[in-house]
Formats: sequence, structure tokens, C-alpha cells
Amino acid sequence: MGYSNEPLFSGLSLDIHAGMMLAVVGANGTGKSTFVKTVLGLHDPKIGTIHWPKGRPDEIGYL
Repeated sequence: MGYSNEPLFSGLSLDIHAGMMLAVVGANGTGKSTFVKTVLGLHDPKIGTIHWPKGRPDEIGYL
């Protein structure tokens, strides 16, 4: 994830377990939507992987 060859994150590792909630908060233009769309599989990560232990879920709440 990134813009103009600049990565959005470096060394990010995130574990979200069933029943947990996550809020993505930040100023305009900081990559919140890009992050969520990449996690949902709408964008491919430039490097690294996104791993869903039971396969990509069919339903995720996204506002």
C-alpha cells in the first residue's frame, strides 16, 4: 500500500480476532481508505501479504 512508490506502512503486523472491532482514524489523505480497501482485497498490497486463516470473509462491516 502506498502512493508514488512511498509505502503507507513499514513493518506493520496486525492481528484481529473474531469478535474484535477495529477503528481506523486519521486526517484526510493519510491512507485510511486505501488501508481498508487493501485489507478487504480490493487493492493488492505492493509488498507483504494479508492472511485470512479461514479464507477471506464474505461479510465485513465498512462505513
